[in-house]
Amino acid sequence: MSNKLKRLIVDTGTTFFTAPDFLYDDVLRRLPSAPCAEVDSNPQKYPPLTFVLRDARGQPYNLEVPQETYMLGDGDSSANARNDVGQCKPA
Repeated sequence: MSNKLKRLIVDTGTTFFTAPDFLYDDVLRRLPSAPCAEVDSNPQKYPPLTFVLRDARGQPYNLEVPQETYMLGDGDSSANARNDVGQCKPA
């Protein structure tokens, strides 16, 4: 295993998440598309995604992404619209 420090960039202006294909496919299987109203009312089925990161000293840091952030609806996308219209799927 390499001792080279790995780095991560978090772009807060980006809507979509990326991951290696094998991992992304697994996430999609576990978080299927559903009506947005169902997604909002079922936090057990759509729990927060937790990314476990380590700082330069090796200390762990949990970055939690709630379902309100990673499940996007295909309905009205205006700034004041609720996210409970149409079908929701992982970003």
